[in-house]
Amino acid sequence: MLKRLPRRVYLGKGYYVAVMLASKTALREAVEDEDADIYGAFMPVYGWPKFGDIYILKSLPASQKWETYWHELVHAVNDLMAWDRDHPLQT
Repeated sequence: MLKRLPRRVYLGKGYYVAVMLASKTALREAVEDEDADIYGAFMPVYGWPKFGDIYILKSLPASQKWETYWHELVHAVNDLMAWDRDHPLQT
């Protein structure tokens, strides 16, 4: 049995990514493409303490939700690495 997806992921240095299940319509609106046939998307919302949102198509089976989650999380980490290099947190 697969566990449910996390609702929020801590990426270090105070950055978090929210994980949300979305309808196909909401996903298409998020990526601003009415014809997109997608299962998930990472949308950056730069700044502290939030970094972005991962949207996952809620109608997917659990195993595909997890596969999409990992895929989008890699995008989030890569984008955060570049963002943090250019905009380090002032502590």
